Amino acid sequence: MIVSPLRVMAALGAALILLSVHGCARSGLRELSESDLDEIAAAPACVNPVALKGDPDFSGAAAGIYCIPESGQGVVVMLYEDAGATFEVINDWADLITEDNPIVYTDRWFATGPRGTLTTLLGGFRSSGPQPVAPDATTMTATQQDVALCSSITYGVVADLLVSTDERELDQYFANYPGLEGVAERVAREAAVEYPGGGGEDLVARAFLTRWDDVIKGYCGSRPDP
Repeated sequence: MIVSPLRVMAALGAALILLSVHGCARSGLRELSESDLDEIAAAPACVNPVALKGDPDFSGAAAGIYCIPESGQGVVVMLYEDAGATFEVINDWADLITEDNPIVYTDRWFATGPRGTLTTLLGGFRSSGPQPVAPDATTMTATQQDVALCSSITYGVVADLLVSTDERELDQYFANYPGLEGVAERVAREAAVEYPGGGGEDLVARAFLTRWDDVIKGYCGSRPDP
């Protein structure tokens, strides 16, 4: 039910773009900001762009883009509000970063995908890389880990509700996360109006649900103890 980053990357043809603010100091380069994501999405090199308004598997605010060609390798761009977030999430993606899918990054964003596409889309932004291995990771706090796990579970429950999963299969999550049932049903009800279709593991549908990331993170950050 819960979609891991590895499954996201498999659906993208094992290609990801990750971005961070830690990088090189070459003159003329600028810092990546959320307003730049629309420009990246509009570039011809970003085929079939899909916007993200959050990261289902992280505790803080984020935005990003998937570039999903019908064939060949795609790209993912993720930009985080929190300084240092790149290093807190990078272990989820480390096995997917290779010579063919290098990473460029700073402490607030990272991206991976074909080297030429990275250069075309992100060459104007200050970053480290491209490099074929992930940077060293740091560990999230216990509170961050708890919120991130709750977020991932909530996204999975909402996705299942959208495809009419028998709610009895979700009872274990509702029991362990007081308040989850009401939040998930509300989001699923609102999302159903514009839902693009696809199963709970559908990449585009999961990205679509990030429109409600503030609601989900708000619940997970303030939920009562079991």
